[in-house]
Amino acid sequence: MKPKLDSYGFSPSIVERLRPIVQALQSQSTTEFRRVLARLTLDLCVEIEEGTVTPKTADDVFTLLDLYLGDQGMNLDSDVRNLLSEGTSLHHFGDPAGPTLSILRETAARIEIGD
Repeated sequence: MKPKLDSYGFSPSIVERLRPIVQALQSQSTTEFRRVLARLTLDLCVEIEEGTVTPKTADDVFTLLDLYLGDQGMNLDSDVRNLLSEGTSLHHFGDPAGPTLSILRETAARIEIGD
């Protein structure tokens, strides 16, 4: 049995951010999954810029997503893998070699139009 999203020990607010992703996966629509993932990423970028979400919180969102998708046995394309890699590095946001919001945005745009 595959783990449920709320079984990983993350806060309820992190879990709730990913509910639309789970719904898109349940619909078995790759296009919808990619659209929702891109929108989530772009929203998190804006929220980091506005200071309403910390980079660490956004990192937690991507970390939970990475764990969940891995446990679902998802076959992820390179853009989605790159997005998850950048997102799970957001705890290094602001470091000289850390992830940037521009890279996240560019990758989200490729994901959204990729189908």
